Amino acid sequence: MNQLKDPKSDLSITINTATEIYTLKKPFLIKYCENKKLKSTGTTSELRARLSRYLKGTITLDDIDNTLSKEECDLILIKAKTNKIDFKKKQEYSIRAIQALTQIQLIN
Repeated sequence: MNQLKDPKSDLSITINTATEIYTLKKPFLIKYCENKKLKSTGTTSELRARLSRYLKGTITLDDIDNTLSKEECDLILIKAKTNKIDFKKKQEYSIRAIQALTQIQLIN
């Protein structure tokens, strides 16, 4: 799970799917990028695209804060790939849940 602290109210925001980043405002996106040591500059669309790549484990060196050492950059790349969200797996669970609900409705 990827955590982000709300800078205004100190509430936790959990990002579980790539689509959730499209509901967050720019200040949250910037903080999340900073927290993950990604570049935190650019438009809202660029930040969302960068975070989407991070969550999918497909970030590149261009996405990482350029003030970090090569070793730190490599660690971030590895961490992103290790902690990536498996969207295919989540989708598979959703399909199973829909099928199960359909079966229950047919029985009733």
